[in-house]
Amino acid sequence: MEIAESNSQPLITMLRRAGHYRRRVPPPAPELTDDDKTVESKWRTWVEAESFKRLAFHTLIHDAQASISLLTRPLISYAELSLELPYSLALWRAKNAHEWRDVYLRKLPNISNRLPSLMHC
Repeated sequence: MEIAESNSQPLITMLRRAGHYRRRVPPPAPELTDDDKTVESKWRTWVEAESFKRLAFHTLIHDAQASISLLTRPLISYAELSLELPYSLALWRAKNAHEWRDVYLRKLPNISNRLPSLMHC
């Protein structure tokens, strides 16, 4: 248990130093006029960004749970997470670029503001 616990610090440090706990420029949104290659490229860019976002939130939750169960101070402060909340599961579970584009345009057709962050909530 202690060996496993000691391995969480390097992951958190790597995510922190790479800027994955901070708000970033959102990936480009898909458009109906995009060709297949463009949609695929936008989808892959979005998936990579969303993957790191979800990993950052997962490490926050895991760190909070470990802190509570072991009565220690957490390594991550919720105040340092300025990144946006994850998108909906429907977008995340899209099996291909075209399904992702269709869900995105149906659920977020004219998103003018960025998603809120944990700090904003």
